[in-house]
Amino acid sequence: MRLSKLLANRAEAVIDFGDGDVLHATYYPTRVTGAMIADISALGDAASLSGAEATRVATSVTDILLSLVATWDLTDDTDAVVPLDAAHLAPIGLPVQWAILMGLIRAGNESAKSGAAGSGLPSPTLSVATSSPTA
Repeated sequence: MRLSKLLANRAEAVIDFGDGDVLHATYYPTRVTGAMIADISALGDAASLSGAEATRVATSVTDILLSLVATWDLTDDTDAVVPLDAAHLAPIGLPVQWAILMGLIRAGNESAKSGAAGSGLPSPTLSVATSSPTA
């Protein structure tokens, strides 16, 4: 088995923002790392972090999304798909990025609970704080 094959595994997430606004994303569930989980957990308690650490953790959300999301259907006002790169993702507010990230984690947890991962891989449930970041 090749590592590249494991890391290429994709899953679908449907993230509901309410009022009929739904984001569909294809992401890489097997690319979630321990460092990502630590940053996600720390962001849920950002008030207890030093200024520099809170800034580092808050900006890590963009990097995490860029590592995990393969495709999405987020469009701009001209209906063009928003590119998945730092220049286009960084201006999206942290609350929206956080909502997308939590949507990916929820989708992974639901997939693991239902046994629908589809990859033949064990799918442990991720447990992280899901409150909105306070940074």
